[in-house]
Amino acid sequence: MKRLTLIVTILLGACIFNDASAQLLNLLRQRRTVRLALVLPFNSASDNPSHDCLDFYCGALTAIEAKKAEGINIKLKVIDFTLAKKDLASFSDKIADCDAVIGPITVQDIQTVLPYCKAAGVPLISPLDQKAEFIAHKEPLFFQVPTPAKTQAVNLVESIAYGESGLVTVLCRNVREPFATDVLYALDSLKIPYRKFVSADNDGKNAADSLRRSLKPTARHHIIIASEDASFSSEAAKDLNALKNSNITAHLYGSSKIRKLESLESKLFYNLNMHISTGYYIDHKNSVTKKFINRYHNLFHSEPSQFSFSGYDIFTYFISAYNDLGTSFYKFIPYYSLNLRQCNIMFKSLGPAGGFVNSRTRDIEYRDDFTIEVR
Repeated sequence: MKRLTLIVTILLGACIFNDASAQLLNLLRQRRTVRLALVLPFNSASDNPSHDCLDFYCGALTAIEAKKAEGINIKLKVIDFTLAKKDLASFSDKIADCDAVIGPITVQDIQTVLPYCKAAGVPLISPLDQKAEFIAHKEPLFFQVPTPAKTQAVNLVESIAYGESGLVTVLCRNVREPFATDVLYALDSLKIPYRKFVSADNDGKNAADSLRRSLKPTARHHIIIASEDASFSSEAAKDLNALKNSNITAHLYGSSKIRKLESLESKLFYNLNMHISTGYYIDHKNSVTKKFINRYHNLFHSEPSQFSFSGYDIFTYFISAYNDLGTSFYKFIPYYSLNLRQCNIMFKSLGPAGGFVNSRTRDIEYRDDFTIEVR
């Protein structure tokens, strides 16, 4: 509507409101119909259908209802992949008139569906499996929604307030561990000076203790726990928590998995000003999140799960992108970014021979006043 108002203003101001411009305005008033296919293994023919897939579907329906209220026309085909894979010849016919296919979930099922989407010239959207990223490197119409682990590490490193002054230290169990490799690669790429503390005995407590004794009280310290090993990360974080009672200013950075460790109290994250970059995070205090939950309650009389949020976010993004950018939305999508209920999405193009991978994360900062900033 804002775009329409702007064009009307320009045309009237230039005094060229003629038949041609009237036809243009007519076209702009005609909302496109967005045609999507949702392909998930619902297992609908059994006595035990997939609750996760049903939750995703309910989240998608919530997004569709919200977008219809904005005046957008949407056609949705729902395909149970547990049944469709028994007759893939008919699957091609079902998706032929769709603008995009969302799903299925696993890498194996995505690879099964991909040739049929390619034959129909229909973009395929990978909604949940992080391991499907490699497909995007060779498929121009493939969209990988889960943010790759390497991107999460890069975004975490970029969040370091190095410009405010400070010393960066990497604490790791093994430099060959994937998360450590990604963190060190990001630091080197961004040309951020750092030092490494590598634990020879895989003991996070001993490594953190050695690090603590080397810290200068007069400096600001940015400490990255570059490990996803539960025992190492937990012991390191607990030992570094002692910094709270010293005169040392330290900010801790870690993998998204660290906040899920049951061995760590949440109070520790606030004490150490923990920073995390993650693919998914639900800010329940956010007003738009509360609005979605209320809408979901009204429609389904139940609480939305993480899969419900995923369905809502992915459908909201692609309905909006197609409606705003048109049938060739993939040509402009690297410039199209949305902050959603559970994740942030902005796709990076992997070049002419490749597809698109989500380059955004949800960045979380725990503050010592027991508030959380979500970006």
